[in-house]
Amino acid sequence: LTHAEEEEIYVAIDWLQRNDVPLKKKVLYAFIATTNGGKTILKTWFSFKLIEAGKNVLYLAQEEPYSDTIRRIHQAALGITESKYKELTKDTFQWVTERYAKHAKDNNYGEIYVAEWGGIKIGTIADKLKEFKEVKGLEIDALVVDYGKLVDTTISKKNSQEWERISTIFQELKILAMEQKIIVMTSVQLNREASQKLTQNGTMADLHDVAGAYDAMTHTNYCWSVRLQGKNGEDIDYDNPDCSQGMYTLMVQKQKYGKLRKGDQRMFHWNTSHQLVESMIDIIDIPEL
Repeated sequence: LTHAEEEEIYVAIDWLQRNDVPLKKKVLYAFIATTNGGKTILKTWFSFKLIEAGKNVLYLAQEEPYSDTIRRIHQAALGITESKYKELTKDTFQWVTERYAKHAKDNNYGEIYVAEWGGIKIGTIADKLKEFKEVKGLEIDALVVDYGKLVDTTISKKNSQEWERISTIFQELKILAMEQKIIVMTSVQLNREASQKLTQNGTMADLHDVAGAYDAMTHTNYCWSVRLQGKNGEDIDYDNPDCSQGMYTLMVQKQKYGKLRKGDQRMFHWNTSHQLVESMIDIIDIPEL
């Protein structure tokens, strides 16, 4: 029982805590998002919540420079906007770096390591995790892969279709989570046609919307679909770290534990310091008639 408890990590996300949903080691988590659906911001936020819980995270940046990931982590931790960050780092990063290091130490944060390993094979990731532990003495608790499609399978299959390749990637990521005893988190993006259809209808993605997503999701233990509704830039106060610049909706599409069920959803304000704050609008209890 003690060992089982050590494998469960409760991050400070009220919606998950209220419904007894921890992030578990040996488990593959995934998000389904439309094109430009904000999946990178979402996974960066989950990474921040993990290090906030004292866990060490290896973040594999693939769609943006690693410096952007570090910037969002610093913003979320210190509660500063992007414009303020640019002002503070105009000449040097020293002040922000030192302020974050002190904040992280005072609050017992874990470490985050950001790497740009484009097209890396999943087997090579496993080798690097072992090297971190054996050579550098670093225990990684979670691997966050910015975009599952941009890593490669250990054994390439000739003439395989793209959806088959994506399915194999997710299968190998699941095996990696099991063998390395870590959390693995990634995402899959719907194609442009499916994204446009969902955007026009105002609906959430489901497992069956894209064949590749459906087959890949069979290897996940927990899956959310994601919708991001951005605000008009004129309505955003970029100097206010608590100002909402959009709204994320997360809907459970697949779950293996906790009280949440398929179809359960929650809305989060995405503020200008890259924190997601649970919306109070949709958590008001409606009395039964």
